[in-house]
Order: sequence, then structure tokens, then C-alpha cells
Amino acid sequence: MPKFNFDGAASGVAGTGNFESDNIYRLVNIFSYSRGRHSLKAGVEIQTPQQNVTTWNSVQGSWSFAASMTGIGSANTQTYIGLPAGSATDRGAATFLLGFPSSVTIAPAVIPYQYRWKYYAGCVQDDFKVTPRLTLNLGLRLQVEVPRSEKNHNQGNFIDDFAVNSQGVKVRGYVQLSGLGKGPATLFPTRYNNIEPRFGFACRLENLKWLKVVRGGYGISHVPTYCLFSPPYPDLSPKSDQLATNGGRAGGQVQVDWNPLILPQNWAA
Repeated sequence: MPKFNFDGAASGVAGTGNFESDNIYRLVNIFSYSRGRHSLKAGVEIQTPQQNVTTWNSVQGSWSFAASMTGIGSANTQTYIGLPAGSATDRGAATFLLGFPSSVTIAPAVIPYQYRWKYYAGCVQDDFKVTPRLTLNLGLRLQVEVPRSEKNHNQGNFIDDFAVNSQGVKVRGYVQLSGLGKGPATLFPTRYNNIEPRFGFACRLENLKWLKVVRGGYGISHVPTYCLFSPPYPDLSPKSDQLATNGGRAGGQVQVDWNPLILPQNWAA
């Protein structure tokens, strides 16, 4: 559904917006083993989040109806309709009823985005009972995150360098699409140094009535950078065109009833 805007009234109802379908595949396995004063654990975690999002706003179009197309002029209100001089007679809703849009902004195509991430982690931990009253928790975790890629190369990074565009003109600055040419497949290099130490202790106190156990710990954690439920970035959708004054079936100004909007023929290709 297109978005409609009227002068002098609240903004119209927005279109469908983004359609998004996400999947997160996750495998977690933990192995435990106890012997003597040691309680050992080892585990692995694998995640493969997927974001599939399509932005419909531009391709559905935004229609605006200006109030100025229905006014008789503030100087004429008293003469013609008996209102005080300077009264406003124009309304965007009236322009809508007449079928004369002042602005039609629409894009020729919509691009689906299929983002993919990979996330791997492994850990080891030992709960070491040093004495009957003191237990130490010693652990180490390694996380490897493969940054976002796009299944059809519909993402990229801005490169501050010179390049020749499709018109043969040398320009500075361009978007290098991921996985094409010599560009990397992901937004940034994979990091293999996300080392996360863990240390904790628990000490039981016997001589204090008001305090029985003291606990403490330290650790480093890294949060995965995948961002589901977010709009596409960068947005590579085709540029929207203004078609209100020249997009009618017979040419010229669009009128909904007798000169409706016809999309350019090259859009169909």
C-alpha cells in the first residue's frame, strides 16, 4: 500500500515497510567430568543467524497532495464565498478527491537482502575444591565470529579512493560490494583473538554469624555483533523518481481518473 500525505492533515498511513524473516540455528554441547577435588567441564557453541529482509517503502510509492491546488486565493474569499478576507480555502484532502497528486515518489525495483553470520565458541572450566572451605573456578573461553556476509553480494563498504564509474568518469569514493572483485566476502575481517578468561572463588566462613560465604569472580565476554530486526545497510535500492508532473498515461500531470500514473517502460526491464 502506498503512503499518502495531505497538506493540512495528519500524515497518511505508511506502506507495508520491511518484511523480515529471521532464523537462528544453534548447537550447544557441554561435557562434564568429576574426579577427586576437580569438577571439569568442556563445551562448544555454534550459531548461524540468518536475516532475510525486504524493504517495500520505496517501490510502493509515496503520494502527496498539496493544499494549494484547491484554493481560490485568500484575496477572493470575501468576494466569492462570503468568508473574511484572508481565509484559507485550500485543503490537501480536497486535492486528493480531485485526483491531482503534487508529488509521486516511487522506485523501480525492490532488493531482497539475505544476511548471514557464523559464530563459534569453545570453553573449558575446572571447579577446584582447594580445601573443604575454599573452591576456585578457573576457566577459559575462545570465541570466533565470522562477520556478516550477504548471499547475493548486496552489501559493501565505502572505499575512500579513486575509481572510474559507468560513464567513464574518474570519481573519488565508491562502495565495494562484498565478495565481488577483490573485495572481502564479509564486512570486516574475522577475529580469532577473542580470548575470555574466567576466574571465581567461593569461601565459607565459620566464625561470623552474619556472614557465611564470600564469593567473587572476574571474566571477559564478547557480545556477537549480528543485528537482527534492523533495516538493510547499506541500502542499495534504486533511486526513487518524481513522476507527478510527467508520469501520466498521456504525458504530463498525473490525474487519477483520466490520466493515471504509468511507470516508465525501462522499469519493466
